[in-house]
Amino acid sequence: MRKKQVRRIVDKINALAPDLVLIAGDIIDVDHRILSDDHALAEISREFRKIQAKDGVFAVLGNHDPNIEDQRFTDFLRHSQICLLHNKVIRISGLNIVGRTDSRSNYRASLKELLKQTDPSRPLILLDHDPQGIPEAVRFGADLVLCGHTHKGQFFPVTLFTKWANGRHYFYGHETFGKTHAIISSGAGFFQLPVRIGTNSEVADIHLF
Repeated sequence: MRKKQVRRIVDKINALAPDLVLIAGDIIDVDHRILSDDHALAEISREFRKIQAKDGVFAVLGNHDPNIEDQRFTDFLRHSQICLLHNKVIRISGLNIVGRTDSRSNYRASLKELLKQTDPSRPLILLDHDPQGIPEAVRFGADLVLCGHTHKGQFFPVTLFTKWANGRHYFYGHETFGKTHAIISSGAGFFQLPVRIGTNSEVADIHLF
């Protein structure tokens, strides 16, 4: 997206006065020309740094993001003040937040191993790009799973195919599986074509307590 669109997203985030901002992957497409444009990356970084969140901004890698070894990309995230949870657990705001990297471009740690680093007395939030990981999170007792990936199909009739391919419970919106809540966002931007028909870009405002 262009700088102006990123600014609009940042403004909407800040209007919510969030404690914490979590990004569920697909930040920059690995093949996008912006990765070779230092000026454009710097402009987007400046916009991201305007996000006002008391406890910070965190992200996981999606299937379209560059590899973790891409220095230009990781520098961009650092300059943007986005903390990458690459198969990592943090404890913040009384929560366990587990960031699990998508397996299609990078190594993906096992959820069982990651959960050994959590405090069982605290609620468990799993940030995982692809909603197909939700059933495993349910088996391990996650309280909340946050996903993206589907873009809600982005435009009709791709919406119908995407819903069929993912299954209606792993396509979009707020779902519950026993004690586990899952939120699958359509994303704040778009994939490849800058078009949405029958869907909207969004920033999800989540209240836990």
